[in-house]
Amino acid sequence: MTRRGFTLLCLAIVSLAGCGGAGRPGQQPSPPVDERTANATADHGDPDGPPQAIIAVEGGDPVDGQVGSYVWRETGSDAPWLPGAPLAAGAGESLRVGLVPPAAIGAWRARYVPAGRHDATGAIALGDGVGPPIFPVPPIGLWTVEVQVDLRTGADSASYYWRVNVK
Repeated sequence: MTRRGFTLLCLAIVSLAGCGGAGRPGQQPSPPVDERTANATADHGDPDGPPQAIIAVEGGDPVDGQVGSYVWRETGSDAPWLPGAPLAAGAGESLRVGLVPPAAIGAWRARYVPAGRHDATGAIALGDGVGPPIFPVPPIGLWTVEVQVDLRTGADSASYYWRVNVK
C-alpha cells in the first residue's frame, strides 16, 4: 500500500468513527478542508517538508511538480536534476506556479533543458522575479523545466520539476 493510500485509509477510519455520535455538548463541527490542500499534504507525506508546487498554463488544470533539492526549517534534501511531472502546453502560452499549502514566495527563477538530461548543463533561463512565478513556456519541443523558489520565511527554498511538452 502506498503512503497516500495508507493516509487516506486512516482518514476514512477516523471519519467513520466520528459519524456515530453527536459529539460533546458545545462541540463545533470541523471547518471544511480545501480538497487541493488536503491532497497535496497527503501526497507529500511530510508536513515538515516544503509545500507542494503546482503549475498550470493559463486556464488549464494544475499539475503537481516533483520536489527536488530543498532547505526547509533547518532540514534539507539534495536531489539530482529530476525528469519532471508531465504537462502539455501550447507555443506562446504562459505558465503560472503556486504552492499548496499557500506560502509567500520571495525570489524565484525558472530554466529548462531538453527532456532526458540528467543535470542543468546548458540550462536556458525562462525568467526570474519576486512574488508568484509567471513565465513563458519554452519553444516547441519536450523539455524539463525547473522552478526554484526562495520563500519569504528567510532561508527556506525548494526546486520543483515538470516535463513540459510544447506543441
